[in-house]
Amino acid sequence: MWVKGRSLGYKSSNDRAILQVLKFIGFVDASGIPQDFWRQYRNKTGAPSVLAAAIRHAYSDLFAVYPDAYDKNPATLRDYFSARTDVGERALQGIVGTFKTLCEAARFDSDAPPQSATGPQDETAPSTKGSDTSHMQIHFNIQVHLPGDVEAEQYDAIFRSIAKHLLGKADA
Repeated sequence: MWVKGRSLGYKSSNDRAILQVLKFIGFVDASGIPQDFWRQYRNKTGAPSVLAAAIRHAYSDLFAVYPDAYDKNPATLRDYFSARTDVGERALQGIVGTFKTLCEAARFDSDAPPQSATGPQDETAPSTKGSDTSHMQIHFNIQVHLPGDVEAEQYDAIFRSIAKHLLGKADA
């Protein structure tokens, strides 16, 4: 399923700005194809926690500076974004407003269920308000694409190399 503005009833280019937000938070890819965050978000029970994980990923630089960015006041957020962009005041207000609106629909508390590492994110920080970063987790997803006629020995060599270089298992 492709997400296209007109097919969803977004006729104005102003209305279609939501598609840019969906792309930015990793719900759809550049072609408008739904991604793992979107699929996880469709489960309404965990949707607020999934949205929090997507926000943390999309705004990872902001969360690196302010781990509780979702609680920051608009002036602090405006100053942060102002120092990192060349946009005018109106655009800054839009950036801050979009961030705050997304955060209002998300759940960043410690009761949030852990998210799987199968989304577009490369790293996932725990969703705990005021958390200690010594418990941060980093997840890597590695994909190996080989033609169908590859011998089993080649697969074994790839996995031995991964074990050696990524897991530090010298005897692999």
